[in-house]
Amino acid sequence: MKVLILLTDTGGGHHRASLALKETIEKDKGNEVRIEDALMYSSKFLHNVVTWLYLFFATKTPRFYGKLYNSADKVSFLDKGIHIIANFYSRKLKQLLDEFQPDCIVSCHAFCSDMVTSLKRKGKTQALTINIITDFAAHSAYIRDNVDAYVVANDDMVQQLREQYNVDASIIYPLGIPIYDKFYKRLDPIPIRESLGLSPYKKTILMMAGSFGVTNILDIYANMNKYPGDYQLIVVTGKNEKLFQKFQTSVRNGYIKDKHGNNIKITIPTKLCFFVDDIENYMSASDIIVTKPGGLTISESLAKEIPMAIFRSYDGQEKDNCDYLERHSLAVILKEGGEGAAQINDLISNSTALTSMKNNIHTFKKEHSSQNIYRLIQEKL
Repeated sequence: MKVLILLTDTGGGHHRASLALKETIEKDKGNEVRIEDALMYSSKFLHNVVTWLYLFFATKTPRFYGKLYNSADKVSFLDKGIHIIANFYSRKLKQLLDEFQPDCIVSCHAFCSDMVTSLKRKGKTQALTINIITDFAAHSAYIRDNVDAYVVANDDMVQQLREQYNVDASIIYPLGIPIYDKFYKRLDPIPIRESLGLSPYKKTILMMAGSFGVTNILDIYANMNKYPGDYQLIVVTGKNEKLFQKFQTSVRNGYIKDKHGNNIKITIPTKLCFFVDDIENYMSASDIIVTKPGGLTISESLAKEIPMAIFRSYDGQEKDNCDYLERHSLAVILKEGGEGAAQINDLISNSTALTSMKNNIHTFKKEHSSQNIYRLIQEKL
């Protein structure tokens, strides 16, 4: 079996989902999986423009990005423009299909799906076509003719695709976003905390800080120290070097400035990490994760059954993801400033609330998503 997984470089989640699915499929010998950035393959210029615009709007003007995202979810000039561009550049993508001859094409991004279904409509490929929506709510950009199956993150999306986008229920599969199987392993937090140099019996919060803006995450940390609770903290900055250096300086000096320029003494025991390749162990060591509401991070946290505290979501997929989490009591949505720190303190100190949230997570999480998507491909071929 040959499987082509297409993505675009607009966030690390698409890559993680693709790699997790690739690993699962390739466990069966004889399968061949290829991951390609559809934009880069079709046009380096288009790739650079699209990724730059995404990063600029999403990080510098997130409110405006949210308006663009919502506008593209309707019949609009923006939606039509995206479709025209995808249709034009799909001709170059055909070279990849002719070379690799995939049995199945999995699209992890709406733009990729638009390109593939354009080719399919013209009879340029007969490959099984599967769209994986890597967020917790749908968007019209994913909805195209000639798609054989939609894989969605949750059961709510089945109803959304049926009622809002008129998708046939028989081709909608709520299997979850593909993640690595290692996130489903239940591990004892005590020995993991000891191995990380943490107090083994102290409540622990994991802060996934790399996707935040530098100012935003430092303000969260300052407020947590201004109103400290009885817990220890792991901060993982990912590959955000600027943020890591800011944290490193503050932890070394023993104080951090809040957004008003006041020095706040660091009273919370803090373990600072740069990029880690075993984040699943850090999750297992923790009672709560403070994070942005990205689709992959949410899926991994749900698999680990770790309650979430979500900070600052703007209109767009982040807001949609937050709405799902809040609707089903899977996370707390943090307010700004001291109120957010108080919410964290309330949750970490309330064993009943934590247990209730974990029970909800156990109910709503999707087990072994990558394996189930692979089975779907096998059944459809």
